[in-house]
Amino acid sequence: MIGGVEVLVWAMYLLGLYFTIFWLYAFLERYELFREEAKSSASGKRKLSRFPKVSVIIPAYNAEATIRECVLSVANLDYPKDRLEIMVVNDGSTDNTAAIVSELICSCKGADIKLMSQENLGKGAAMNNAIKECVGEFFACLDSDSFVEPETLHRMLYVFGQHGPELAIVTPAMKVFRPTSFIQKFQRLEYIVTLFFNRLLSHFDALYVAPGPFSLYRKGIVMELGGFDEHNLTEDQEIGYRMQKHNYRLKHCFDAYVYTTAPGSVRQLYRQRSRWWRGSLLNFLMYKSMFLNPKYGHFGVFQLPMIMLGYITVWAVVFFFTYFTILPWWQRFYGLYLVGFDLPTLLRGINFSFDVLRYDFGKVFIILTLAASAITTFLLAHRSSREAVFRHGLVYLPFYFLFYYILLSFMYILAALQLVVFGRRDKWLGKST
Repeated sequence: MIGGVEVLVWAMYLLGLYFTIFWLYAFLERYELFREEAKSSASGKRKLSRFPKVSVIIPAYNAEATIRECVLSVANLDYPKDRLEIMVVNDGSTDNTAAIVSELICSCKGADIKLMSQENLGKGAAMNNAIKECVGEFFACLDSDSFVEPETLHRMLYVFGQHGPELAIVTPAMKVFRPTSFIQKFQRLEYIVTLFFNRLLSHFDALYVAPGPFSLYRKGIVMELGGFDEHNLTEDQEIGYRMQKHNYRLKHCFDAYVYTTAPGSVRQLYRQRSRWWRGSLLNFLMYKSMFLNPKYGHFGVFQLPMIMLGYITVWAVVFFFTYFTILPWWQRFYGLYLVGFDLPTLLRGINFSFDVLRYDFGKVFIILTLAASAITTFLLAHRSSREAVFRHGLVYLPFYFLFYYILLSFMYILAALQLVVFGRRDKWLGKST
C-alpha cells in the first residue's frame, strides 16, 4: 500500500511538472518574439515619438548611505532634463538624508530636484503625498537604496507607447547591486530567475506586483483608483492586484535595468521576506474573489492558482526536508547517544548496500526530472537577462540549488505563523528590510 507521504510526494511532483512544462512551452511558443525583442534592444531602434513629463519619486527613511547615489542615478538618466522631475520624500529621517538631498539640489545644476518632508508615516503615505504635488504625466517610484541605468526610463516609456491607455504600470528588470556575501549572491540568482518569469507573465497580462525600484505608473489611473494603500505591508503588490481588479494592464520591460541593495545577512533577509510574505498573504485574501474567475483572464485562472500553489509548496518543502533529512539525522544522532557516542559500535550495526535493485527509482526519477527542469530554467533566465552564469564563481551555486529555497521556506512558515498567531504587521521603514 502506498503511504500518505509517498502520495504527497507524487502529488507535488506532478503539480510542479505540469507548471514547469507549461512555462517551458510558453517560452518556446514566444521564442521568436523574445529574439526580436533582443534584436530591437541591441539595435537601439526603439525611439520615443514624444517625451512626456515624468516625475521620479524617491521615498527615503534614514537613507544617508545610499541617497546620494540614488538621486544622481536619476539625474543622469538619458532623458531631457526639462521633462524630468525628481521628488525626494524625507519620511521622518533622523540621519543626514535631508541634508544630503539639499546639497544635491544646489550642486546638480539643470536637474529639477525637490525635497518634501513629512513625519514618519510610511512609504504609502510618502507616495500619495508626492503624487498630489508632482506634475508628471507618468511617475516612477524608486526606493532610496536602488540605482537606475541611464537608458531605463527611455525603454520603459517605449513600452507605454506600444500599448493603449489601459496600460497602467511598466515594471523594470530588477537586479542585485554589487553582491558580496553568499546571501546576496543567492538573491542575485533568485532575481535573475524571477526576471525570466516576469517576462513570461507580462505576455499573459498576469503580472501582479510593481517593485519599489523604479516601476513606472500612468499617474491618471493611479489617482483614479485612490493612490497607494497606506496601511498595506506590500503596497507595491496591492496596487498590482488593484490594477488587475479594474482590468488595467501591467507590462514588464526586460531590458530596463535597475539595481537594488539586497539584504546582506540571514537576519536582514528574514526581516525583508517576512514582510513580503505576510503582505502577500493579506493581499491574496483581500482579492480572493478574483481566484479562478475567468473575468480576469490569465491572472485569475492561472496566476492566482500559481500563487496559492506557492503557499502550499513552502509547507511541503519544510515537511519533506524535515521528514527525509532532519528526522533521519536525528535518528542517527539518537542511535549514537544510545551507544554512548561509541562511533565504531554504531558503524558496525549499519549495513552498507550498493544493490541498485534496492533503490527507489520513482524518487530518483522525480529528483532527476526536477533537477533538469530547474537547471534548464536557470540557464534560460540568465540568457534572457544577459547575465553570465559563473559571474561570481562556482562555489555558491550548489548551495543555492540545495539549500537557499529550503531556507526561504522556513522563513515563510515563520512569517505566516507570526501573522496568524500574533497578527504582526510591521511599518515600512523605507529600506529593503
